[in-house]
Amino acid sequence: MKSGRGGVFLCRLRLTSPRGNSILLLFFCVNAVPAAGEENVQDERNRRMKRMRVRGMVFCALFAALIGVCAQVQLPLPGMVPVSLATLGVMMSGLLLGARGGGMAVLVYLLLGAAGVPVFAGFKGGLAVLAGPTGGYLTGYLPCAVLSGLALPGLQKRFGGRCLLAALGAAACIAAGTAWFMHVTGRTLGESLAACVVPFLPGDAAKILLAAFLSPRLRKALQQKN
Repeated sequence: MKSGRGGVFLCRLRLTSPRGNSILLLFFCVNAVPAAGEENVQDERNRRMKRMRVRGMVFCALFAALIGVCAQVQLPLPGMVPVSLATLGVMMSGLLLGARGGGMAVLVYLLLGAAGVPVFAGFKGGLAVLAGPTGGYLTGYLPCAVLSGLALPGLQKRFGGRCLLAALGAAACIAAGTAWFMHVTGRTLGESLAACVVPFLPGDAAKILLAAFLSPRLRKALQQKN
């Protein structure tokens, strides 16, 4: 009996008649019990997947907290929307964790805020903030993180490409926030852009450049630590 890989066996059976004639039969059979080496490989694969899931959940929680911390670093302006570093944390989440991981981090952040945890700008929380005039910019964090984290190696590996992805995310956030602001306040598009978009463009450009610059360096630090 000879064993092949994958639990398949080549069996040889010799039958001898009373007259001394013999017949050699060859057939294959499948071993129902995997080899010990295959069990070890499967166990290692399962452990690796479990570690990856745990690592992903930890990073998701960490970046949700990072966005909450960045949201408290703000500069009030005469308009209704303050300048904060929250969008920097959102872009970093997407660039470092990818579209799925970054989106999950933002979703955790929004759910915490909706539940009343004071993670929004100015240590605010609750559904009233999301339903208010600036709530659209908060929900716009979700497409911002997803677009920033698109798995496009040709862009993610280049500074200009990362800037482009972060800019697409910022544009999606601005579009969602401005549309909601117009709906709640009844202001025109021009008035809404003047109040909520134009004053923030220089800061958004700086955050895009900073996120694109920092993300590969932080990724290397995280990989070396792990």
